[in-house]
Amino acid sequence: MEKDMNTGNLENQQTVQQLENKWRNISSTYSKRYPALTEEDITYNDGEFDAMTERIANRTKRTKKEVQNEIQNWEDDIHYIPKME
Repeated sequence: MEKDMNTGNLENQQTVQQLENKWRNISSTYSKRYPALTEEDITYNDGEFDAMTERIANRTKRTKKEVQNEIQNWEDDIHYIPKME
């Protein structure tokens, strides 16, 4: 039983690590798509990725899970130009 709990925790840690790696690659493009985000919103220290996604969720009026799914599924487009309003 304990082995299963450890495996689940390990899988969660791997998922967070994958999201963090993805975030490093897309953060500048992501912030261009969401110009209301501040530098403070999109910056995090080690171990605080979850808190950062919570800030982004609050700022963009979405859930943390929606933000995490978006990061996970983000296709970084170097030709992306944010919509001017």
